[in-house]
Amino acid sequence: MERIWSYTIQLGFNMWRDETSKPENGGEFQCLSTGHYQYEMLTDRETWRRVVDQLPSFGINMLVIDLGEGVQYKSHPELAVAGAWTREELREELARIRALGIEPIPMLNFSSYHDAWMREYSRMKGTETYHRVVKDLIDEVSTLFDRPRFFHLGMNEEHLLDPERPRLWWQNSYTREGLMPREPEVWWRDLSYYISCVEANGARPWIYGDYYYDHPEGWEERLPKSCVISHCWFERIILQPDGTYPPRRTYEACKAAYDMGYDQIPVGSDWTSQPNIGQFVYLYMEKGYVNEHLLGFNACPMQATVDVNLYSLLNNAHRLHMAREMFEEANP
Repeated sequence: MERIWSYTIQLGFNMWRDETSKPENGGEFQCLSTGHYQYEMLTDRETWRRVVDQLPSFGINMLVIDLGEGVQYKSHPELAVAGAWTREELREELARIRALGIEPIPMLNFSSYHDAWMREYSRMKGTETYHRVVKDLIDEVSTLFDRPRFFHLGMNEEHLLDPERPRLWWQNSYTREGLMPREPEVWWRDLSYYISCVEANGARPWIYGDYYYDHPEGWEERLPKSCVISHCWFERIILQPDGTYPPRRTYEACKAAYDMGYDQIPVGSDWTSQPNIGQFVYLYMEKGYVNEHLLGFNACPMQATVDVNLYSLLNNAHRLHMAREMFEEANP
């Protein structure tokens, strides 16, 4: 089987701070842990082009585009910021990406922790208005992407909204004020609705799987096997003397997805650890998780597409390329 070697790129970037956030550093974004809500398009077109043009040389065959506020949606123009791409500009870029031999895949992250791009709608979950907006956006984006093979729904890190959970070091400089994580029943209900909207457009739903960490019950019964799962592991992966890997729950979630027979596209990044991507790919080989359900791997820089990040963005693609060479040598 031809495996997916994918890369995630940010078109929008209002996925962490909402409009209640206060400016802390003059508005300059370098990565997710700095800055505040942006009312003007952050993505730099020249940096975007330089990154995308290099991806084929790194063996990237799929590009996941985190859209957010970066598109002037016909159905909901109120979500776009100044300088957002028009529908025509997006279509032209998608055609250019395909001409490079890369399959473009849309992402609209509907996690309560990452939906600041939805502005006031992010606080309307459970209402008819919210569900209508979600359907409108999924329908429109599916058309813009000419019925993509996959549609990424995000859904990651919602548990981090829990006020009782200790803050992690990288959370200290931002928050989603006044928001709470959805109760499990609500989370599953909303996800089921998102999945139905995606499948009605002929695409396979794709989610991050970290909700499993705190809510492992009921996955096989409630998540259809049509849904692709991505577990993210961004830290350095070091085998402990007892044979386990920290953080243990990430490894257990990867194993659970394998045991339950879900299609997987694991996600690595050099955001906090330079060797991470290669280590994560090797872990799947070492543990024997290479089968028909391992669709491929993804590199996610977790950084804005701006000039100051250019070489870091390219470095993630380069590290995925090295990991691919290692993988294909062991799995011809």
